[in-house]
Amino acid sequence: MSRLTPILLAFLGASGAQALLAQGDAAITAMKAQREPALLCTGYAVAGISDAKQIHSAFLEWRGRPFWLGLAPYAFGSLRETGASYIGIGLVYWIDLTSRCRLSLASGPGYFEHDGDFDLGSRLEFASTIEIACRLTRGYRIACGLGHVSNAGVERKNPGSEFVRFSLQLPFPIP
Repeated sequence: MSRLTPILLAFLGASGAQALLAQGDAAITAMKAQREPALLCTGYAVAGISDAKQIHSAFLEWRGRPFWLGLAPYAFGSLRETGASYIGIGLVYWIDLTSRCRLSLASGPGYFEHDGDFDLGSRLEFASTIEIACRLTRGYRIACGLGHVSNAGVERKNPGSEFVRFSLQLPFPIP
């Protein structure tokens, strides 16, 4: 037996322990995610926050339970005061910041119907959002998010737009 054998065994043991701990953390995260209810989110958004004209809208969003690596599906719809509308689907992922607050990241494609006043250049648009939500009682949450919608260059005209949104998130089905 070489002098390096005990060192190698110690290193491999530590590496194995780290791998087991990482698997344990992943299992805990997966168990927490399985306990998460689906959410029904409703709120208000302002698009064009860096443009000359802002567009106000109401939205409704359903977020499913996490199903793979903490990712959850969502379906989103909004109707703007000008008549423009957007419906989309995508994936959302969250990170618990504290026992009451979480950071969510969401992205996905959607269909945009413009009204002539607010045109993003394409009917196919992609929306991405970062959001902070804080849990209230009975699983309800309030949230504030910042996002961007753009056609990702699939058309020559691609003005894009930034938006801010405020929402109330309710466990679904609602208790």
